[in-house]
Amino acid sequence: MGCATCDARLQYGRAASAPAGCGNRGLCVTGGCNKLNTYDWLSPLHRETERQPFPWVEVRFKNTRKEFFYCPPELRVRQGDVVCTQGTPGVDVGVVELVGPLVKIQMKKVGFDYEKESSPRRVLRLARQSDIDRWQKAIAREKEALPVVRQQAASHGLDIKVTDVEFQGDGTKILVYYLADERVDFRKLVKNLAHTLGVRVEMRQLGARQEAGLVGGLGSCGRELCCATWLRDFRTVNTSAARYQFLSINSQKLAGQCGKLKCCLNYELDMYLEAFEQLPSYKEPLEFVQGKAEAVKVDIFKKLYTYECCWEPGLFFTLEAEKVEEILRANKEGHKPEAPVAIAKTYIQKIIGQDEDSSDTEELEWVSGQAHLLDKATGLEGLERKGKNKQKKKRKKTQRKNGEEEKEH
Repeated sequence: MGCATCDARLQYGRAASAPAGCGNRGLCVTGGCNKLNTYDWLSPLHRETERQPFPWVEVRFKNTRKEFFYCPPELRVRQGDVVCTQGTPGVDVGVVELVGPLVKIQMKKVGFDYEKESSPRRVLRLARQSDIDRWQKAIAREKEALPVVRQQAASHGLDIKVTDVEFQGDGTKILVYYLADERVDFRKLVKNLAHTLGVRVEMRQLGARQEAGLVGGLGSCGRELCCATWLRDFRTVNTSAARYQFLSINSQKLAGQCGKLKCCLNYELDMYLEAFEQLPSYKEPLEFVQGKAEAVKVDIFKKLYTYECCWEPGLFFTLEAEKVEEILRANKEGHKPEAPVAIAKTYIQKIIGQDEDSSDTEELEWVSGQAHLLDKATGLEGLERKGKNKQKKKRKKTQRKNGEEEKEH
């Protein structure tokens, strides 16, 4: 997903054959192929002559890792600058993602209170060419270190999945991202890795959603994963979100690449909840003379309710929201109207019980007004098709029997 015209490798003195795009770890000049890049929509309002600019910046290091640093006003950093920051310990190198008042909004979003930071981590300086060269050498070591870490973890018999590794900008420390279902004692692993790689080792556990954002990929919608492009706060997704939207509870369809429920189930949930406040309740069954009917589907856009008859399982009918509200009001007053499925019931019996010699193909006269009998996906059309297939099989069976009798004669 890199840009064909990316000239970051020329700007920072790389070989012309080096891959461009997301592999540039934030050095893309266009800013369009970075993971979790943020558009500074307040940039037209920034003033160079501002007396007291907001002294904090957001710095991105790799993939989903972003942190806030105190930046002395005399440095005058801008979005896209490569800076050296305080590591833990040492010096790390990253790219400035946001500056100005938008940083304060991001802090509030993730719950970072900069006023309580007594000794905040600082931006040390703008990165020199020597810092960038050392940083690129550290990045090149990651491909070699990843299989070593996985091999060491397997040899120690640890039940963990090593997803990725990240070297600090000065090459003195390595972050190991892993997944584990239970608590793991990796003290021996850290000791052996530090001896093998010659650097400090820090193990950092990830969740399933964070791993998907770290690895990246394409979703079922055909677009890049939200967690790999812009989504940072992973909110809990319940099956109730799918139920409110009347989606089938199918784990294969509702689960994302992380194996959890898709985050996009929450995107339209508020709209559905707001729409249901203006519509009659679908949880209350409708009471008719023949019996009760329970809602199986609600189309909030067309304001149509699809019900299944409890006295005749598999029999469906559709009503408009106004008619549903009218019936519910009548039920509360103790009245039970006639069910709008009498014609449909006789029609179904006619199709299923049709003789093989009968060539009548009378179509159902759909009831006009509020009651639209049976949903196309689950109603009469399917039953009519089933009846015709049954007749066809009977006809073939009769022809085969007649053919065998003629051969015998």
